[in-house]
Amino acid sequence: MTKQVMIDTNFFMVPYSLGIDLFSELERLLPGFEPVTLSSVVDELLSIKKTSGKDAIAASIGLQLIEKRGIGIINSHMETDDAIVELASRGKIPVCTNDTELKRRLIRSGVKVICVRGKGLSFI
Repeated sequence: MTKQVMIDTNFFMVPYSLGIDLFSELERLLPGFEPVTLSSVVDELLSIKKTSGKDAIAASIGLQLIEKRGIGIINSHMETDDAIVELASRGKIPVCTNDTELKRRLIRSGVKVICVRGKGLSFI
């Protein structure tokens, strides 16, 4: 059985910004995982890509990962964090994020959270 994992905007920027192999680390934590994200996450990455500097490069790499990996995109018309909390809690889907406030909301909702720890990923 494939286990879905939802990826937040900041996590798609991790490979460039922190040098972590996102998908190898996720495979270590959740063998056979199926990555999904929201349409609003893609929109946020596109917006960041239009800026300059390291964040723009990281967002561009994140968008390439979405395309190359064929990551499932769930349409969402809600604010990104609200949609992540709702969908993840309803479907019991773990979420990858480094956003402090989002992590708090997810934990309060009973959702497992994956975040960066050192040079790898771990559940909190």
